Amino acid sequence: MSEPAEAAAPAERRDSPAKLLEEISAFLIDNDLEVNTANLTTAFHVASGSKPRLAMQVAQLASAGRSVTQSWLDDHPEHQSEVREIEMSRQLMTELDTILSQFARHTTAARSAANDYSCDLARHATALERAADRDDLVTRLISLTQCMAERTRMIEEELGTREKEARRLRRQVGQMKRDAEQDHLTGLANRRAFETRFTSECVKAAEENEALSIAFCDIDHFKHINDTHGHDTGDRVLKMIAKVLTRISNERCHVARHGGEEFVLLFRGKDTLEAKEALDGARETLFALRLVNRDTHEPIGHVTFSAGVADVFADADPRSALRRADEALYLAKKGGRNCVMVA
Repeated sequence: MSEPAEAAAPAERRDSPAKLLEEISAFLIDNDLEVNTANLTTAFHVASGSKPRLAMQVAQLASAGRSVTQSWLDDHPEHQSEVREIEMSRQLMTELDTILSQFARHTTAARSAANDYSCDLARHATALERAADRDDLVTRLISLTQCMAERTRMIEEELGTREKEARRLRRQVGQMKRDAEQDHLTGLANRRAFETRFTSECVKAAEENEALSIAFCDIDHFKHINDTHGHDTGDRVLKMIAKVLTRISNERCHVARHGGEEFVLLFRGKDTLEAKEALDGARETLFALRLVNRDTHEPIGHVTFSAGVADVFADADPRSALRRADEALYLAKKGGRNCVMVA
């Protein structure tokens, strides 16, 4: 993700559905983008301002007279996340549909077999009442019962197979849910998990009358690190910073990768100054590290991050804190980087 330019982040808006739909359509048409699920979802986030950083970057492109190309979207971490989630959901639904179809087919077969057996049994019972040679009918009934038992056994085996597949699917759903809430590179919670955590922490903090602060952290000059030392080194830097931030986290401080080189933290029980103090400690720890490119053995130099902190309960709408923290982060970048600003 590129460094923020001279542009203010758009606030999260509450337009009417008709106005929102109009802006979503305009975003796709004006930029000549394909109408698909991922692009529609991204267009919604841009039009609604629900992802301030993405909306700000789109606004920067528009201010520069540039359009949003499909290749730009495809390379953007937020859009890539949407594509992955949609594909995972599609695969899950396909497999679920297959298993349900198989289960329905075998259930129908079992019902049909049971009905056939019931009809045959009734017919033979009627014949048994009228027949003189009952030994022959008893033999035929025994044969029918044995045949039905064999068909039942086969159906039970098939249903057992389907049950195993259903259990496997449940495990897969659980794993996919965990995967959908975890950033695979750093092992941190991802943006989706953060959204859930943000809601629950707001409730807990309000109930306990506790302070709740939110912070956005963004690696300084990360594009330069990637361009100079390669993406593998960039990935190692991301993991290292995740490790540094994790050291200040606990059951009341949660850290997540918000996308690209940006991280987000929630501090329950800490006001903005206390949260700033914790982040300054992490920032100084990071600055003291001496990093080297493993492939070339060249020094990377000091790696730093900038951060913006906001009080979640400063406004009636807690979600406005995301915008204010992002604006504070922008001021930290503009003010020279490697610092923490409070909204």
